[in-house]
Amino acid sequence: MCCIGLGRYLSWFQSFTDQNNIPVFSPALTDGSLGDMIYFHSLKNTLSADTPRSLSLDIVQDLVSINTIALRAYATGMIIVGGGLIKHHICNANLMRNGADYAVYINTSAEFDGSDAGASPDEAISWGKIRAGAQSVKVFLQCVDVNDRFIVMLQLRCH
Repeated sequence: MCCIGLGRYLSWFQSFTDQNNIPVFSPALTDGSLGDMIYFHSLKNTLSADTPRSLSLDIVQDLVSINTIALRAYATGMIIVGGGLIKHHICNANLMRNGADYAVYINTSAEFDGSDAGASPDEAISWGKIRAGAQSVKVFLQCVDVNDRFIVMLQLRCH
């Protein structure tokens, strides 16, 4: 998705998740430039004796929360747009409950390069991240092509 209109998308997404009591996790929050800013903010507030620390991130609690949600769920489904850390995090939460009941992977990564993004649903079944016999599919599609269509689909389904 292009940065133009990103605020409108994020506003709709936050409103949708708040109204439907859906937790949002960002396990890669400390990665890259944002992580650098968090570090500098934390360092500045730690060195200044008269400024209380105003920011606290508990990635362990996030991990406990997402795994607990998966464990307590009657059924789980994964719609994973892209790959890497996010895909791994969601699949691992489902591993704790002996696999997801449904899975849709959307990316352009191929299996031969050994990346997590390129791994097929069959690979996840072999690890117990998707239940044997579960409905699963991998769609080869650029992620940027998915966002707008997916948002429209969610809006139509939920309203």
